[in-house]
Amino acid sequence: MVEVESAFIAMALIIFIGYFGMLFFKKTKISETLVLMLIGLIIGPFFGLVGEFEITLFEGFLPFFASFALMIILFEGGMHLNFFKTIRDLPGAFIFTIITFIATNFLIAIVWFFFTGNLFEGVLLGAILGGTSSAIVIPLVSNTSANDQTKSLLGLESALTDALCVIMAVTMAEVIILSNLGGGGINLANVGSNLLSAFSIAAVVGGIFGFIWIKLLVFLEKKPYEYLLTLAVILFMYSIVQFFGGNGAIAALVFGIILGNSEDLTRMLRLTPRKVEGSIKSFQMEISFIVRTFFFVYLGLLFKLKFLNDLGVIFISFLILIAIIVARIIGSKLISKFNPVFKEDHLFITTLGARGLAAASLMSFPIIISVFSQEMFEKIAAIIFLIILFSNIITTIGVFIGEKIKFDKIKLEKISVKETSSK
Repeated sequence: MVEVESAFIAMALIIFIGYFGMLFFKKTKISETLVLMLIGLIIGPFFGLVGEFEITLFEGFLPFFASFALMIILFEGGMHLNFFKTIRDLPGAFIFTIITFIATNFLIAIVWFFFTGNLFEGVLLGAILGGTSSAIVIPLVSNTSANDQTKSLLGLESALTDALCVIMAVTMAEVIILSNLGGGGINLANVGSNLLSAFSIAAVVGGIFGFIWIKLLVFLEKKPYEYLLTLAVILFMYSIVQFFGGNGAIAALVFGIILGNSEDLTRMLRLTPRKVEGSIKSFQMEISFIVRTFFFVYLGLLFKLKFLNDLGVIFISFLILIAIIVARIIGSKLISKFNPVFKEDHLFITTLGARGLAAASLMSFPIIISVFSQEMFEKIAAIIFLIILFSNIITTIGVFIGEKIKFDKIKLEKISVKETSSK
């Protein structure tokens, strides 16, 4: 009985830490992700407050938790992606997102290939780590002194790369599996056909479920358990799509986009305008908070301390961090040529590359786990954990320095104006 009570106390403390970490994040710009991962490290690997049996049990549960977390974050990402407004306001964001994603993927693949000789695994790792975290970047950049266009640029990038990471990672996992089954040869036509089929099924089913559910929500309006029924629909849809060979995570994203943009979409299609109630978005935020909080603690808990003594893992992680920053510098330089406004926010654009839940959950996605041996999976998991941890530290430092530079610049301008007026 004491064990049950201890577990409940631990769960309560984690939620408290997650909540106050979020408030701390808003005040200091230091991401709660860092705090949660460190909590996981403390109660697991460092002090062994969680036993070996429990950790083995958690490892077995990881693929389910990862799939659920990915489904939830993509649904939320879709719900909050004002697709039409963003395209209309900032077309350059798409160029920046694609350039940065491809550059990141390419550089990480080169690093991995240099050490292992396996290019496909490198591209897969690049896809997993190719995108920024919308849960971290969006609230962080919105509280900085960056100009509005930079805020839109970074917000859209983080929202879009969640989907890009899933598509690219699942694509490469499929390529590697088909390559292994085919004795090393790859039939690109078959791979393309399988992938197109998987994503087409996901998009079509997600779209159909989205429009049907918009219609049915009219009858559920202001009735209890509206969100729980929506969550049940997402779980059912995800399972159906996966069963028929599609990608459930993409279906969840499409479903979220349709619900989040329901009013614009129904009007565009000349249907009776429908608007999803704010209560669904509010409950989704609560569920996402719980999932995020426990998932990052969970990651810290499962980290293997032996990798801190593995110079190969440390060095690869360091080079991947450098690759991520270089890719963002390339993207920032190119987007500044299209729009000089971004030049003054170069530091923000370069350093706000924090990785988060998408990378963490993709790492443990069932189809990706099956690509690696147990030993290689543990090594990749350690690298991804370190990248998430240190990319958040770099983002925090970048925001601090960026804000200080902006503050000093404004202060100098005020002094200059004052001296001019006194003359």
